[in-house]
Amino acid sequence: MSGRKTGALLVLVLLALLGACSPAPECSSHQDCPPGQLCLSNRCQPGSPADGAADAGADPGRDAGADPGSDGADAGADPAGDAGADAGADAGADTGADPGADAAGDTGADAGDEAADSGPGDCLDPDGDGYGTGTSCLGPDCAPDDAERHPGAPELCNGLDDDCDGVPDQGGVCPQANPYLWVFLLAGQSNMVGLGVNSELGGADASGVNNVHIFCDLSVHNDGNPHCLHWVTPLVPGFGVLPDRFGPELSFGRRLHELWPNRSLAIIKIAEGGTALADRWAARDGDLYQLLVQQVTTQMNDLHIAWSPRLVAFVWMQGESDACSSDTANAYYLNLRNFIQALRQDLGVDLLPITAGLIADQPMWPEAGKVRDATSLLADHLGPMDVVETTDLPRHPDDLAHYDTAGQLELGRRFAEAVNALLADRDWEFPGDFSRAQGDGFWRYQACQGASCSLLSWDLFRRYWKNASATVLIGDGWVQPAESQAAEISWWAPWDGRIQVTASAVLAASGGDGTMVSIFRNERLLAGPRPLTAGSGASFDLLLDVEQGQRLRFITDSGSTADGELDRTTWQITVHMSRVAGD
Repeated sequence: MSGRKTGALLVLVLLALLGACSPAPECSSHQDCPPGQLCLSNRCQPGSPADGAADAGADPGRDAGADPGSDGADAGADPAGDAGADAGADAGADTGADPGADAAGDTGADAGDEAADSGPGDCLDPDGDGYGTGTSCLGPDCAPDDAERHPGAPELCNGLDDDCDGVPDQGGVCPQANPYLWVFLLAGQSNMVGLGVNSELGGADASGVNNVHIFCDLSVHNDGNPHCLHWVTPLVPGFGVLPDRFGPELSFGRRLHELWPNRSLAIIKIAEGGTALADRWAARDGDLYQLLVQQVTTQMNDLHIAWSPRLVAFVWMQGESDACSSDTANAYYLNLRNFIQALRQDLGVDLLPITAGLIADQPMWPEAGKVRDATSLLADHLGPMDVVETTDLPRHPDDLAHYDTAGQLELGRRFAEAVNALLADRDWEFPGDFSRAQGDGFWRYQACQGASCSLLSWDLFRRYWKNASATVLIGDGWVQPAESQAAEISWWAPWDGRIQVTASAVLAASGGDGTMVSIFRNERLLAGPRPLTAGSGASFDLLLDVEQGQRLRFITDSGSTADGELDRTTWQITVHMSRVAGD
């Protein structure tokens, strides 16, 4: 072989080796690649749009390195969880996560401002699935941060709109769930036990209440009332201290049924007369507290056989025994706070709405004023919580400690109206619901470093929330992150349903290096992160199916350095419940 031919062949071999071994060109979108190639894992590679949709490893919308359905950071605090809501999901269809464990996600478009910048021949496609904004795209994308969700994708049972038709989980992909049951917990001492007289009832008050179930455990009073210790349907008179007496549960259940005629309701009532919060009801140590938690846990487990029960509110009528001495009255605020916080944690409903009756202000209980003030003050500090007045309710002429028949009927109605006020909202807003109580409007304010978050404290004089070093701040419509801690506004779902979320974030100040904003559902990223610079903003429009206890987290991170007030980012957030499960 001649030297010329040998040299030419060597060049060809080297060129072939170069083509086979050199890394494919880097890219950030399909448009960066030659015809016939797609941008997969940031490299131009041969393929079709379907290949891009299947590239789960390059999906910036997934929680890399962890199962987004597990929500490990919420163990014990996220009662609804993700597991169990999506039985029947085809987990094998999701190469990056377990879709059967995530009960909610965004089904609306994440409307970032940059979408307006796309021009002819462009395709703004953050997730690389071929769908996005621009004439070169295969079509619009309802989930620009998730490559596995786009028009034509298979619909899974995961609470998401996988195929972008505007409806999550359609087509019978999910198994039929048990019907929903709204469960209300009633507890306290003798005015919760009840001494209303059945024979004095007339008209509708004497009849049963359809679609309302009741279970009662009246402790020492059970021997005298055979109605207790088993479920009874419908709710009827007779669940008081004796079978011919009743308490507030009768009109409470009737009024809730009038307010929510399409919902199945249940009442669990645990009460005993002459008992104090200072001892028998003491958080975790008192025997009645332990009975309360044990019975509620047992009954909720039993209800799961035929229902999908949700514990949605707690009603408390107690305090007379603690108003007998200054020591127990002075301790009532702290004791009630500990009781509520422990109960929420032990029952797994960390923002369980509370309604408490203010004991009657009368000389029979010399420290009644202190107990009443403590209860009202706690309602101002610990949300969501409200109180109802009872001093004006009529009492038995020969027994001024206890409400009579008319008094018990009115007490139950007042409790129902107060619970309805806590639960009736279908729209929650920040900053519209901003207050000094963590949990009011089901909003909470936190500082987060990675997966570790802590609640902020209220600054009474400056009227904003802050961490211990006052570097993370959340005020009326704005947040300020620190260099190592993000500022988080979170909304807690009070029940199951479908919500529409509209949100916008704007960084107004100039001079800093900007902030980053994102939205999570528990630990799953739904939208973002979006960088903000001076005068810029980001907007989001999400459609979600949520379960009780799941959290929407609106997070603001600083840039590479914290710039104090220059990092203040304004948020406008609206959460609208368009459908309540069970209605």
